[in-house]
Amino acid sequence: MVTFQIIRQVWNARTVDKSVIFGLMSGYVSIGLLGFFTFFSIELALPGSFNGILMDAAIAIKIDELLYFSYITIMTIGYGDISPATDMAQKAVMFFGMVGQFYLVIITAVVIEKYIRHNDKV
Repeated sequence: MVTFQIIRQVWNARTVDKSVIFGLMSGYVSIGLLGFFTFFSIELALPGSFNGILMDAAIAIKIDELLYFSYITIMTIGYGDISPATDMAQKAVMFFGMVGQFYLVIITAVVIEKYIRHNDKV
């Protein structure tokens, strides 16, 4: 809900100021955290859902690795050191990869359009 509210506020802003820019960045960070929580839940429910994470690793190590993987996924960097191994993990990774790209393309474009439109009036 928080991520949705952040994106909604950025979308509905009439002018672009510091709060909109911070909202834009916060929305992206929130999407990464949603991805992490999703990936971590999948790994807890189906251990071994991600290749590159030690099966018997402590929970803290899995948290670090899946948080890293979440942001690498939404940025579409994809180093390949961690990869989805189960169908559920693959679908979740595809979903968050697309969400990350849609966010960058659509939400950022809307903010830039508002900024340009506002500066043309000044």
